[in-house]
Parts: sequence; structure tokens; C-alpha cells
Amino acid sequence: LTETDPKAAQRFTERLADMLRYTVEAGARPAALLSEEIAFVEDYLGVARERYENPLIFEYRGPQELLSLPVPPLLLQPLVENSLKHGAAPADGALHLTLAAREDDGWVTLEFADDGRCAGNGAPGLGVGLENLEQRVRRFAGTGAHVEAGRQQPDGFVVTLRWRKGGGARHDAAGAVMEGA
Repeated sequence: LTETDPKAAQRFTERLADMLRYTVEAGARPAALLSEEIAFVEDYLGVARERYENPLIFEYRGPQELLSLPVPPLLLQPLVENSLKHGAAPADGALHLTLAAREDDGWVTLEFADDGRCAGNGAPGLGVGLENLEQRVRRFAGTGAHVEAGRQQPDGFVVTLRWRKGGGARHDAAGAVMEGA
């Protein structure tokens, strides 16, 4: 890549550096903003695009105000990784990844979906990675939080994360745990 497309190699290296920096910083704090998680996904997919022949397309669908929502750090990365690992691209060649966010009646719902042809084993329930993610969400937002996953029709996989807004530890806009919470 450095010989054939030096500018692409530079972008690739910058994305890797941004990913490493974010991973180290995220591990040291209890929360991140949804906008930061989305930026990390964009970097992650930028690196992945160098490995995969089919286009990888990511879209956020949700209100702008939810971009400042505190979420567990590195919440979206395992979802993207699962989509790339288990979701073969559909017939048109592109793999579409969508994050839908909404808040209703004091509950936050994040729905992460892909349109790939599921290459998983088809066993019911959450796999190890999604079980670990559910435990992290519960530590972050309280025991009422939950994760559901399953295939969607006609193709693809969807993971729904849901928790009561303000449940569990309270976080400020920068994601830090607030005193007395």
C-alpha cells in the first residue's frame, strides 16, 4: 500500500493511530459519548475496508441530541466486528451497517443491524461476545439493561441494547462518573 497508494497508506496509519489512542483512553474511563463511539466505528471500518473487497457502509439513524448520550466505552466495536466476521455481504456486494438510536419513556434503545447473510451457527441466545457486552451494559446502566440479538428478514442480524436513561451510575457530558452517583 505504501508503494501503490501512499496517501491511502497514510490515511490507514492515521486511522490505526486514532483507534489505538481511543482504545487506550476509553479503557481508562467509565463512559464515552455516542458520537465518539461512532467516530471510532468510522475509523475501524476505514481500516477494515483495506481488508475486504466488498464495500462497507455505515449509517447512523437517530436524533442529533442522542450523539451526546453517555454510553459504555467500546460499545459498538464488538457489534461491528461480529457483522464483519459473521455477516457475509449480500448479493449486491455491499455490507450495510446501521445504528438506530431513540429515547422513549425514559429508555434508551440502540439497534445495530447489518444486512449480511448470517454465517453464524444459528444457535439461539447470545454468543460469548454479546453476553460480555450485555454484562458491560448492565454494569454501566443497571440490572434493567438488556441485550437482544437475532436474525432479521430477509437477510441480516440485529442487536438491540436497551437501558433506562440515567440508570446505574450517573455520568456527566464527558462520560465521567458523577460524585454521589
